[in-house]
Amino acid sequence: MFYPSKFHHRRRYHEAVIVKKVRSLAKLLVYWSGLVFAAAAHSQSVTIVAGEYKGVLESSGEGVLWDIHRLVVKQVDIDSDFKVLPMRRARHGFYAGHWQGLFAIFAGVDRPVPVVYSAPFATVKRHIFTAPGTQKLHNLNQLAGKRLGLVLGHVYSRLDKDLLRLQGTEIQTSPTQLTNVRMLISGRLDAIVGNAYGIGELLSDAELPLLEVDMGSPVTEYDFAYAFHDDPQGRLLAERFSSAIKELKQSGELSVLAKQFERGIDSAAKSSPE
Repeated sequence: MFYPSKFHHRRRYHEAVIVKKVRSLAKLLVYWSGLVFAAAAHSQSVTIVAGEYKGVLESSGEGVLWDIHRLVVKQVDIDSDFKVLPMRRARHGFYAGHWQGLFAIFAGVDRPVPVVYSAPFATVKRHIFTAPGTQKLHNLNQLAGKRLGLVLGHVYSRLDKDLLRLQGTEIQTSPTQLTNVRMLISGRLDAIVGNAYGIGELLSDAELPLLEVDMGSPVTEYDFAYAFHDDPQGRLLAERFSSAIKELKQSGELSVLAKQFERGIDSAAKSSPE
């Protein structure tokens, strides 16, 4: 039978001590790296760009998205520059590495370059609306054989149009949501898709009756967030912006602006924030 000698015990002890020291050193390096990147992100100016959205983000400095960005950046407490450019120029410049961040785009989307997303600052949901006194519809399958009204120029990238066509849903497009609402009430459409805040304002302004809708069953959801490059600085920025957004949501400071954005986004963008 083999009995470990004192030499073997000492050897294992020294090996364990070395492993422990290496692990401690690795943790210390990670910690100091974080501090270095944090200091760099705080001391260096970060440029964030966004594509222009008519009505909610204008190059002139007007729009609710300006207010949201200012609120978030103030909470992050970082020196930053903000540019509003035509949508394609903003995206391509970010992908080419000219700017550190891209604002107000869909989260969770594969892009031409590796990116990381912040927590969403707003979520836009769309529901199926039907005429007053008719059955509420909860999902796209219930639109089989029906006439569905959409708005020309609105973004429907996450609406399953292939399913709608296969099941015989007739898609009709109108220049405005108000036109769709009037067609729905008059019986020329069976359903429309839109967000509750925007349609609610239309009904109130035009003094039209309330439509039927199941608010618990959105057919599409769009999370709007910041995107940063998937590198040490970008990951740190995403973490800091996410923390700021979550804090602003918890305090309630972001909720009013987020609802205002949701009311206006459908009538704002003719190009997709995808």
